[in-house]
Amino acid sequence: MMDKVHQPRGLVRYTSLNALEGQSQKLVRPRLMVYGALLGLLGSLLGYLAWNRSPIGLDAVRVVQPGGQLGLSTPDGRVTNIFKLSLINRLNQSADFTVQVGGIGQVQLAGLEQPVALEPGQVVESQVLLVADQQLGRGSHPFRFVVRNQQGARNWAKANFFIP
Repeated sequence: MMDKVHQPRGLVRYTSLNALEGQSQKLVRPRLMVYGALLGLLGSLLGYLAWNRSPIGLDAVRVVQPGGQLGLSTPDGRVTNIFKLSLINRLNQSADFTVQVGGIGQVQLAGLEQPVALEPGQVVESQVLLVADQQLGRGSHPFRFVVRNQQGARNWAKANFFIP
């Protein structure tokens, strides 16, 4: 390239002023050390997350009733909330899963056949109905959907039970 523009060879090159003057060069610079430490930290974090990943996927989304209602009162004085649950089997084998409700008083789970049998990689979406007494009081009550398999693996998803 330099011959085409009639300039001396080596005029444009990847080097530093110290190298041109024959002085010593630093191979390990502070920026290189910081980048190496960050790369090691991110690699360790990725390994930790991959190692501790739950073999069960669970997602819970509230279904809003027609008219924008979050919860409905029944004639017998109980309150219902509807949620859409998504269960994912991340194992390499078939497994049976059970879903429970925890962290809240007496709440009944309806609309889901227990146990749920899933093939490897299978995703099941189901609407479930939660029924509770109004003794909890008005407002929003946090709770968890907990899913377990026979091997003891478990996962949970946070949700809120709403009483109008």
